[in-house]
Amino acid sequence: MKLFSLSVLAALSAVLPHVAVAKTVRDYTGGVALATEGGLPGGPCLTIRGAVTAPGFFDGLKRRETTRGIEFRRGTDVVRFFPEELSVRIFIREFPCHIGLTEVSPLLATPEVMSSLRFDGFWKRGLAMRPVETLTLWRFFQRKEQPTTLVGVPVTIRLDTWVYDLTVFSKGVPLTDHLILEIFGKDGRRLARVSVRL
Repeated sequence: MKLFSLSVLAALSAVLPHVAVAKTVRDYTGGVALATEGGLPGGPCLTIRGAVTAPGFFDGLKRRETTRGIEFRRGTDVVRFFPEELSVRIFIREFPCHIGLTEVSPLLATPEVMSSLRFDGFWKRGLAMRPVETLTLWRFFQRKEQPTTLVGVPVTIRLDTWVYDLTVFSKGVPLTDHLILEIFGKDGRRLARVSVRL
């Protein structure tokens, strides 16, 4: 009886090679979120949030861990590659690196500083990394926020949000590759690094 059961399991494995492991399905409808923190040299810390999107591409896209490894599907279709281009929107806000400040230091995230940030991109596969063929910052703007009160600071302060819209060329890149984005200051110092993985 035991031998029969093993034979049945082997036969099912041959017929159904892509059976998903339980509780390993991820849905990417709406895109992929990104988040990290960084900081300006000698200045405040930065909170960095954003999303990677592409028109219609991530809608219904699901990641499954199967008996043969990671598989991406949209409905019954297997999806292996990113679309030709990805849109990346990044939101950056400054905040004090230490809680309990008794006074407010001058804001360093000025339009001049924030407009000078530079972005680089890489595709990571295992330990190997290769540059993104084309990464374009096509829009940058300052979003005004309402004044807020920080912990330990006796006055309100307005910390605006800085918005960056980028386009990443991604044609032919497997969905199993990770997108690495790096942010540099005007002096070439790296301020932050974030990995986007499906």
